[in-house]
Amino acid sequence: MMFALMCLVIYAFIGRRVSIDEHKIRARYGWVVACVAAMMLMVVFSMVFVQRKPMEVQTVGFLYDSLCMTLMLTLVLLASTNDQLRSDLIAMQQADRLKTQHYEMAKENIEQINIRCHDIRKLVGSLYADDGRMPTPEMIREVENNIRIYDSMFHTGNDSLDVLLTEKGLYCSRHGIVFTCMADGRSLDFMERSDLYSLFGNILDNALESAQQIEDAGKRVVNLSVQRDGGLLVIHEENYYDAARAPIFKNGMPVTTKSDKANHGLGTRSIAWQTRKYHGELTMKAADGVFSLGIVIPIPAE
Repeated sequence: MMFALMCLVIYAFIGRRVSIDEHKIRARYGWVVACVAAMMLMVVFSMVFVQRKPMEVQTVGFLYDSLCMTLMLTLVLLASTNDQLRSDLIAMQQADRLKTQHYEMAKENIEQINIRCHDIRKLVGSLYADDGRMPTPEMIREVENNIRIYDSMFHTGNDSLDVLLTEKGLYCSRHGIVFTCMADGRSLDFMERSDLYSLFGNILDNALESAQQIEDAGKRVVNLSVQRDGGLLVIHEENYYDAARAPIFKNGMPVTTKSDKANHGLGTRSIAWQTRKYHGELTMKAADGVFSLGIVIPIPAE
């Protein structure tokens, strides 16, 4: 009776507050078997060696069993937490490697675009010089359409951020999304290139995915600002979301609604991980059809 009461107390104060994401536990069936075996051993030990002893000895034995059970469950929880963190870290490192490779490819693409646009500008200058004929409106319009790609070019003062924003700007142009950004790229010089690309890449990927789900073309808008406020880096992003796909929050973080939870939602966790790496604070909220993200990171003293 005392043993059962102790287990009930432990569950009331500890057990029901514990949340384990079983999708990230390695060999979770092994943990269950080990836990059940340990509990059975303790129960058998109590029944065989303590049951027929005096009440004082039984009380001490039950308390000892309860203490051992508590310690054993604590070890299992710590081990499972370590598994979850290891799984998250591996997934984030893999995502960061892919982001870095993507960065190199995008940089090459943008260099080619710059070369092509430069050639087009030279072509515009030669329209009037070849044979003295005035260019037709159709010729001018065609050239203008080709060089409008420069509307998606960003020059923030940080080459890595410029590449990322330009790539996302080109994507938005193709998919009917209005992307506005005001960024002081020089305030990001303290961040590693791969971290910067991973952080802003995940922020914008999530925002663009949400914007594409909106049927109202007028609400396919993504706003991003990056600025320095004293000794702090302040990042703010806003976008509309479809009311039918409103974000679900848990512990202040949106959780994926997709069935394969082990392979989705990595972007949000990566944002949180990158923010913690630079000792920053992350906030996310959704209200009145608008999702907003805010990050504040202390800028190291030079």
